[in-house]
Amino acid sequence: MQKEPKKLTYKLASGAGAKNLQQLLTNALKKYTKPDKRLEELGAHGSEVRFVAYGRNSHQALIGVFHKLTPGRAQEVIEMVKDGDEWPVHLVTAKTPGKEAREFVEGTLFFAIWKNHVVLNQARACSADMFQEHLSWLLSLEEAKKDGGVPKATIVSLNDPVPPSARKKSQMPVKKIDFGGAAVTTKAVPASLAKKADISFTPSGRIWKALLDILVELKADVPPELLLSEALTHDDLTVSLQLVCSKKNADSAAGKVLGALGKSLSHSNAPYKLTLADNTEIFSDTMKVGKIFSVECSDHHPVHESIFRCMIDYMGSLVTEEIIVETEPFGNAK
Repeated sequence: MQKEPKKLTYKLASGAGAKNLQQLLTNALKKYTKPDKRLEELGAHGSEVRFVAYGRNSHQALIGVFHKLTPGRAQEVIEMVKDGDEWPVHLVTAKTPGKEAREFVEGTLFFAIWKNHVVLNQARACSADMFQEHLSWLLSLEEAKKDGGVPKATIVSLNDPVPPSARKKSQMPVKKIDFGGAAVTTKAVPASLAKKADISFTPSGRIWKALLDILVELKADVPPELLLSEALTHDDLTVSLQLVCSKKNADSAAGKVLGALGKSLSHSNAPYKLTLADNTEIFSDTMKVGKIFSVECSDHHPVHESIFRCMIDYMGSLVTEEIIVETEPFGNAK
């Protein structure tokens, strides 16, 4: 067993109403005590499923594990023989005689929730936005009450918090917002039909399409396809959008704008910059709160006790640093 770096991320939950997320999820897990009773099916005929494997209390927080998997899916295994002419690939199934219920786990997310404060360790195959969607489904299942035939839904959102440095200026007007991102470039001529020197590139992707739509809306004379030289790569071309508030309408407080951005871009790495009336600049990376911890792992998989211990410690440090502000202490604090 060895220690490996694992990133913990902090999100602030909204949508729980009069109660908080910890209370709602605790109640749901008490009502649906068996995992098969809280199994969310995705895709055609439930080809994928996701669920909270377990949840338990520790130091005032609700800690637990969230999984995603595809039932019946086999795993490819390659034999990397050092001097082999070829490396054979085999399909391995999780099921074995007497253990037909076993499945391969595709993604795991660890969570610790205190009130509406959430600390996560997410994976690419099991991310925070997936957990957010599942919480909304599970809590709507728990809280569903029909009123005129319309079920009551709980929509949970895991948001980026407003940084402490910006809270003091939460009432200050916003002067402008700058959004920026890379525009993807793709080959305009297939490599098989052109020499290297003749290959040109054209921008593509949603950001580039959005820019073209804006230019068309402004009635700019834009050709349908722009060919760029081979020397231009996707790192050389960026698209930026600036929203400027006039003095007449510059009454949107920074706190409201940051709250909206923290909610809508919580699961995006799109860069942006907020400029306040006093020229204070707040960047998107300051809204992303996280920290790397050294976690005990077995075959690169976090040991549950170790990662939960780090999560509890991190939650406590967030309170100490006043990133989390609550009237009552956290953990074992008096």
